[in-house]
Amino acid sequence: MQGARIPSFQQGITTYTDVGFAVDQHYRKFVLYYRKTNQNAVLSALAEKVEKVYSNDWLLAHNNAWQQVVDGLESWPVDERNSQRRFFKEYVAPYIQKNLRVVVIISDALRYECGEELSRMLLAENRYEATVQGMVSGLPSYTQLGMASLLPQEGLRSEWQR
Repeated sequence: MQGARIPSFQQGITTYTDVGFAVDQHYRKFVLYYRKTNQNAVLSALAEKVEKVYSNDWLLAHNNAWQQVVDGLESWPVDERNSQRRFFKEYVAPYIQKNLRVVVIISDALRYECGEELSRMLLAENRYEATVQGMVSGLPSYTQLGMASLLPQEGLRSEWQR
């Protein structure tokens, strides 16, 4: 995502989930630790600079570049490999078929960068397996519809309940 140019919808998603999320993650951690220091007078100039760089150089530039990609779409391109409609089949069904336990954390508006950090924390416990995968929602996107699309469709539901 360097230079705030995103060549395609899929490339924008791939680049963000591979490396771009780290900018948001570092910014969130900076704000967290800045607030914990209670040294507002000493660090206020730095905090203001970080805020301006993040907001103007990162967010604004990348949001504008992403908007150009979205504006150029004739239809919403939900690539099969990262469509939320494939979630159950790809990520839950294999565990059910093997009679294994699986825990899925689904959070409306859980930022990808937070999920990535949680995954790393779980893996560090050396007791769990964890993965994080960005998925593209269908449109319109709102909580009830989004959550429902993660479940198997009616025809599949009875198959998984056996």
